[in-house]
Amino acid sequence: MSKNRITWFLEHEVVAGTIWWGQRKGKGTRPKDEWLALKVEPIIDAVTWALAQKLPYVDEFRTAVMEMQRVA
Repeated sequence: MSKNRITWFLEHEVVAGTIWWGQRKGKGTRPKDEWLALKVEPIIDAVTWALAQKLPYVDEFRTAVMEMQRVA
């Protein structure tokens, strides 16, 4: 599995069973209180996903991937 795919799993709550609808409005982003939480079949449990968000390397990894994408 690629580093980009692992980062995607760490960033997106959909793997824990929630997908957010209505994040964008035109070219802008709506406030989070206007988003709709839709339940989907989880790939991992919510506790594991929440713990993964607290890992110190997650932010470093995201930053590195974003920098690679910016340069490319």
